[in-house]
Amino acid sequence: FPSHDIGCYLPQILGTYEKELNGIVAEIISENYTTVVDIGCAEGYYAVGLSFVMPRTKVFAFDIDPRARAITKKVADFNDRRSQVIVGDVCNHEILQKIAIGRTLVISDCEGYEVTLLNPQMCPALFHFDLLVELHEFINPLAGDLIELFRHTHQVQVVTSISRTLEDFPFANSKWPMTFKRFSMDEFRPFQMRWLWCKAKSPSLK
Repeated sequence: FPSHDIGCYLPQILGTYEKELNGIVAEIISENYTTVVDIGCAEGYYAVGLSFVMPRTKVFAFDIDPRARAITKKVADFNDRRSQVIVGDVCNHEILQKIAIGRTLVISDCEGYEVTLLNPQMCPALFHFDLLVELHEFINPLAGDLIELFRHTHQVQVVTSISRTLEDFPFANSKWPMTFKRFSMDEFRPFQMRWLWCKAKSPSLK
């Protein structure tokens, strides 16, 4: 069973994982994306999960950790999604520009690399992609600059992480100890996190 440095399994099972993004994920599911590119896919939570509810969408899942790629492949295999979910190691500007066909969503959780990768000067197609980006400002202080970078070409929403409370625990009548309930929802984040939800004002349709 993989350690928590690849995935937060209890919050994912409980449905409290990244609960701040629930409304955005619902919006994503309602869109008719041709391509989803998940960069820093970890155990495939979003890559495989979205493939389930978006069966006509091609999903590319990238992670530089070989354990993460192996788990994502197993999860995709188990859910009969290997023909839809393509797993790779490194995503760069050239690869991103090449694989993103039609209406495209990029999900980025790549530990500060987002500043290098999400550069429209190197990959102009980014101006036309929708982007869900987890910022890692404690790793790369320039991550916050992405807000200004995409503000003119996208509708930008900033989401801030919040601590879970006992009210977030899905089994209200359970007799499990409060300490276990809190621990089971812990996502092991070192700092308060922010995400960017960027909807392209001129989305690519080709």
